[in-house]
Amino acid sequence: MATIEDFQELDAESKKLSQKAREIFSKIISPILTKNNIEHHLTGSAYYDLMTWKDIDIHSCVEEKDFEILKKIVEEFMDVPGVWSVWFKNNWKLIDPNVGEQRIYIGLRYCETDNIKDTWEIDCSFPTKEDYVKQLKESEEFKNSLTEENRSVILKSKKLLSTPGGKMPVGMSKKIYDLVNTGMNDPEEIANKLK
Repeated sequence: MATIEDFQELDAESKKLSQKAREIFSKIISPILTKNNIEHHLTGSAYYDLMTWKDIDIHSCVEEKDFEILKKIVEEFMDVPGVWSVWFKNNWKLIDPNVGEQRIYIGLRYCETDNIKDTWEIDCSFPTKEDYVKQLKESEEFKNSLTEENRSVILKSKKLLSTPGGKMPVGMSKKIYDLVNTGMNDPEEIANKLK
């Protein structure tokens, strides 16, 4: 099990990763989605400044499951220098048990250097319009509710549950956020509950 570092160190690293995530979002993702008239917003750990590894989550909205525009977006992502992998997942009919919602995913792997360890995982999620609006509201409410105390609990919990590289198991950040929202404030207790 990882040890709990000083919150100041975890917070500084998280904010550094979040700043870089916003730069990548602004440089690569947002221009392509904006050009194609796709509503979108940064979400997850990058939006909350609670990052422990190189992962960017974006929620986007496409009316009527417009596969033509999605194919165009995939092609445009493939042309971005530094993008070395693009994948597409249609989860409109088969609901992913880790997410539990109908959506389409476009995933990217992006690296600005020749070192594969510098790769960023970028996940663009395209839920229904109703879910998009709901998730945007929930994201804003959660971000506004963050205090230094619960940020500390969240980052320490993530540290305890992450791999040595900082990667979290799928869906684990959301589970941590939910537990902190219920009042749990002991990172080791949270980590033990989620193992």
